[in-house]
Amino acid sequence: MPRSGPQHLDVYDMAFLAGGLPRVVDTALVDLVGTGRIRVHSPGQLVVSDPRRRHPAEAAVLDAVGAHGHRSVDTIRRRARDDDRLHALGQRLVDAGLLHRLPTPRAHRPGGRAVARTRHGTGALTIAAAARQSDPVHDPTDALLVALRGPAALDPERRAAIFERPETGRPPPDDAQLSARSHVPGTRQRPAAAAR
Repeated sequence: MPRSGPQHLDVYDMAFLAGGLPRVVDTALVDLVGTGRIRVHSPGQLVVSDPRRRHPAEAAVLDAVGAHGHRSVDTIRRRARDDDRLHALGQRLVDAGLLHRLPTPRAHRPGGRAVARTRHGTGALTIAAAARQSDPVHDPTDALLVALRGPAALDPERRAAIFERPETGRPPPDDAQLSARSHVPGTRQRPAAAAR
């Protein structure tokens, strides 16, 4: 966690600062697909192929996908949004003085700021992003790109494979739309539903 300065923000800290909890989920999905731990079954349908976890955000997303069957990105987002591990990430950023408060659904109204970064949080995100981007092999899976700019920053083919809605082929909702659907942070993760 960012105790020694902005250079110690990891990609999931940056994702939360840039776009809140939905951006963390999207970043984890891109990293997990890029490292082969989640496989694209068909466009917008994802399946766990290797359950190894290196970070609580990855663990939350892998659990949202589940050990059996495949899940759509919308189902994964819905299942992950109440996960305490993701809310703990945001709370650590609040405790470190990088966020004023955790985002709530009301914070994501049109024209509203989805993430209430402090001045220090904005500076830390800028410095950490610049430091990570200066490394030529910094982002082999495009996770940093998604953390900072969202899924729209991916090339269209890769974005469609991971984020396309399988039943309609429509593009996924943006971060503000996703956050507006999420529950108030701090609630316990609910048992996974059988729906896909």
